[in-house]
Amino acid sequence: MKLFFTISILLLVASSGFAQNTDDRFHLDSISVAKLVDIAIENIETHNVINDDHRLINTKEKAIELAEFYLFDIYGKKEILNQKPYDIFLIKNHWLIKGTLKKGYKGGTFLIIFDSTNGKILQITHGK
Repeated sequence: MKLFFTISILLLVASSGFAQNTDDRFHLDSISVAKLVDIAIENIETHNVINDDHRLINTKEKAIELAEFYLFDIYGKKEILNQKPYDIFLIKNHWLIKGTLKKGYKGGTFLIIFDSTNGKILQITHGK
């Protein structure tokens, strides 16, 4: 709790003293941003809605949306959409989504696995 207040005060001071004032909003400066990223990387306990008890990606629709966001960029939208309908499973708090291939076709499909609690991708691959 003490750390939370320390971070809050740091943000308030930084945003009022060093922020860019190009509009009527307070903005973070690069020093404050670097400190916040360091705290997150070091996994210092602060207020965070992402934990093992809270599933951030909690529906098949959200899981597909996240998967397509990455897959379209990597393999192309047309290639991925041609692999619908997707097989999708939630196992041990992880989404596994795999493209399907029409019967009689040869080739491979994508596979993506990511953590439902925080969206961390564990694997992206595509068969040949």
